[in-house]
Amino acid sequence: MSYDTKAGTYTLNWGPMGHQGWELADWADTVLRAAIAVRKGDQKRLGDRDFLATALADSRRLAEALAALDDELLLAARDAEPRLSLRALAGVVDRHYTSVAERLGKLAAGKQALRRGWLLGLPFDAAAAAAEIDEPTRKGL
Repeated sequence: MSYDTKAGTYTLNWGPMGHQGWELADWADTVLRAAIAVRKGDQKRLGDRDFLATALADSRRLAEALAALDDELLLAARDAEPRLSLRALAGVVDRHYTSVAERLGKLAAGKQALRRGWLLGLPFDAAAAAAEIDEPTRKGL
């Protein structure tokens, strides 16, 4: 989206997401500002310790939330009535179908993404989360 003022806007509607919607929007805003700084080579921002720390933290949080969302969408696609074949899913997520099958197997075994509970709006239980989190989900499938 390009305007003469070089300003962009987008209206988000997160309805029942509540607080999580605000967090997603905030993290995405930070990530966009960081991407702009990198693209422009903005040394003032890229040299600011607070900006870097916030950008790195929010980028990680957003990636974790998106990993949880990916997992839930994979589960929905392969529910009791599969809506997409493993090969179709693999094409969509740009992974080999065996990687998709392996991830689905981990999900079936209870290995969840770090922010799954957050995404679903479940109360946080640190002990249960520590036992069930699948570390490789931080890197995607």
